[in-house]
Amino acid sequence: MSKSASILSGIILALSLAFVSCSGGGESKGGGGNNVPVTIAVSGITVNPPSLSLTLGGDPGVLTATVSPANATNKNYSWSSSNQGVASVYNGTVTAVSAGAAIITATTQDGNKTDTCTVTVVAPTQVPPALNNMTIATGDSCTIAIMTDGSLWAWGWNVEGQLGNGTTTREVAPILVGIGNEWDVVSACEVYTLARKTDGSLWAWGRNDLGMLGDGTLTQRNSPIRVGTENNWGGGTLSTRAYTKDFTIAVLNNIYTVRFFVDGERFDTQTIRYGEAAKDPAPVKAGHTFSGWDKDFSFITGDLDVYGTFAINTYTVRFFVDDELFDMQTVNHGETAKDPNPVKTDYNFLGWFDGEANFDLSTPITSDIILTARWERIYVPITLLQIDSLSIATVERGRNYSFGLILNTGANDENVVWTIADPLFGFVDDNGTVTIFDKIGNVRLTATDPISGISHSITLRIAS
Repeated sequence: MSKSASILSGIILALSLAFVSCSGGGESKGGGGNNVPVTIAVSGITVNPPSLSLTLGGDPGVLTATVSPANATNKNYSWSSSNQGVASVYNGTVTAVSAGAAIITATTQDGNKTDTCTVTVVAPTQVPPALNNMTIATGDSCTIAIMTDGSLWAWGWNVEGQLGNGTTTREVAPILVGIGNEWDVVSACEVYTLARKTDGSLWAWGRNDLGMLGDGTLTQRNSPIRVGTENNWGGGTLSTRAYTKDFTIAVLNNIYTVRFFVDGERFDTQTIRYGEAAKDPAPVKAGHTFSGWDKDFSFITGDLDVYGTFAINTYTVRFFVDDELFDMQTVNHGETAKDPNPVKTDYNFLGWFDGEANFDLSTPITSDIILTARWERIYVPITLLQIDSLSIATVERGRNYSFGLILNTGANDENVVWTIADPLFGFVDDNGTVTIFDKIGNVRLTATDPISGISHSITLRIAS
């Protein structure tokens, strides 16, 4: 082999060994080098637009955030506002809360990279309502007014932000404070202002170097900021009062819950201020009479559960048979009366009647009621009919005689017709009573059943 061929062979061998080394020697151990996932870290985030101007009551603004690099593994980020009282943010949508400035920040989850947008909120140009029937609070050099529509307006000196319009600029004409028409009472002093909304929440703005605003900071507030989380500040009249520029006094009214329970179930719930009375919810239940509440609720001093009960109404059911009281029952509302089961010989019971209407005893009783029994005579056909087992009867003139009938068992004589053959001798009534006239002789007395046609006759022999 030549010298040049040997050198070439050595180079090829070296390259082959290098390739085997880089590829892991052909056998993978520990998962193989080419299958290990690569994490790409976040290098930054960009918020657009970098600044935003909003108007109170206007449309919200929309921010976008772009994470770098585009192929970063974890591109999650969150939004926050430096002043929720001025502007709030949710998923990049910024909403104006009050006049002022706030910084909206987007922060990446990976590496806490941030970028910001400066938001400025301005009050809209508005004309205050008619300046009459308003509630006014005056400081040493400013005026705060609640109009009849519940909106809040301010004007005057504003170096401490005591007007609450988001600036420290003096206003020589009324300017709207915040948004909404829910302001209830207001109190102002030299350098700050307190106001309560109709929901009972307390708000403050202005100077705060001594903590007079009560927001837990010493930061001056140029826009209203809520004090605490309670909704029970003050009573029905103004009870928030800023006494001096150094400290604040406000009355926190306790509010309690009064729950009314009827027959073990909650019937009504009321929120009542200390010392006030709850309202009787006046429960009604069909067929019952309310028995009353177990506690007095005319002066509430704490949470209270009040229990009331109903007494079921009772009614009287009277049963009459042949115009006589047969039975009387006391029945609860909604329950049924029991059949007293009357019996009358030779009659079938047709039922109980309320007036002319048949009354079903399975009907729930809801009032006093009188029920009357109705009957139907049991008809047994006449197969035997005799007048006192006689064929001849001797009677005297001018006298009355009563004759009876002999019938088969179960039959009755209510349909039997009595006749006398010759009315010159006398007459007979429907009951078989014969009146004899002043005439001597014989006459036939007959009793006839018109249904079966059976009859029987006897001879009346009228003696002198």
